[in-house]
Amino acid sequence: MHLNESPYPPPKHVIEAVTQYLQFSNRYQHPELFKRFSELAAEYSGVEPDNVLPTPGGDGALRIIFYNLTQPGDKLVTLYPSYSMYRVYSSVRGLRHVRVGLVEGEDWWYIDRDGLLREVRDARLVVIDNPNNPTGSAVLDKDLVEEVAGSVKGFLVIDEAYYEFYGRSFAQLVYDYPNILIIRTLSKAFSLAGLRVGYLIGDGEVIKALRKT
Repeated sequence: MHLNESPYPPPKHVIEAVTQYLQFSNRYQHPELFKRFSELAAEYSGVEPDNVLPTPGGDGALRIIFYNLTQPGDKLVTLYPSYSMYRVYSSVRGLRHVRVGLVEGEDWWYIDRDGLLREVRDARLVVIDNPNNPTGSAVLDKDLVEEVAGSVKGFLVIDEAYYEFYGRSFAQLVYDYPNILIIRTLSKAFSLAGLRVGYLIGDGEVIKALRKT
């Protein structure tokens, strides 16, 4: 269970819908499919379609961010513990990876706010999973998100892979802070880990630039 895969298969109607598209497997995905998915994801997330970029799972969103928004030698800030792939992509890209340790409370884990704010000032990329993997703790609040977004010289990425189990999103802040990116995935709550479906939410101009890649 360390991958947090759902033990339940996708609903029957989802399987039937996917099966209909298998006959077109000889062709690349049509732009209309991406457009329609963007519209549906935007409606679900309370943003506009221009703020959504479909990706091959949450990891696909991470790859797009790490490969297009960082250069070797840039500073990455994450929490510890957190999702293991942040470290992998950091290593591949040759980034300087700084981890800010979570503080274990009686029933919850907490961010060392002062330590985080101190480290993000000269960071190119800050990636925080909220709720956190593996602790399950919701570690961000609106004030802290705004403070980090206003302090970092690059981008704040909030990985909301487990949003559906928490119910609170920071997606609306992309309209106030163009350097905030939100990662979503259908791998967890939607039981679609094997189909690799996810999306990025961000400022329209940032999404437009990433879409070109």
